[in-house]
Amino acid sequence: MDENIIVLYDEDNNPIEFEIIDVFELNDNVYAAVTESLDVDEDETVEVSMLKVIEKDGEEVFSFIEDEQEEMKAYNELLRRDEEEAIES
Repeated sequence: MDENIIVLYDEDNNPIEFEIIDVFELNDNVYAAVTESLDVDEDETVEVSMLKVIEKDGEEVFSFIEDEQEEMKAYNELLRRDEEEAIES
């Protein structure tokens, strides 16, 4: 399995593959931007989900962000990083 692919489980415990598109630190937290692994054309729009990396039982795990403001801050940082990368290219 590709190291940029993770498997998360839905509420019915069905596995869903996600591709990690970015991982970054913001305000002493680590966030990951992921998108469901689908075969899409480059010009198609994909939905991005923001996850927070937390420690659980001594391991780092991905967690959905429950606070909407925190999720928006993480998403805005992703956009800022994307714009910055586009400018540098």
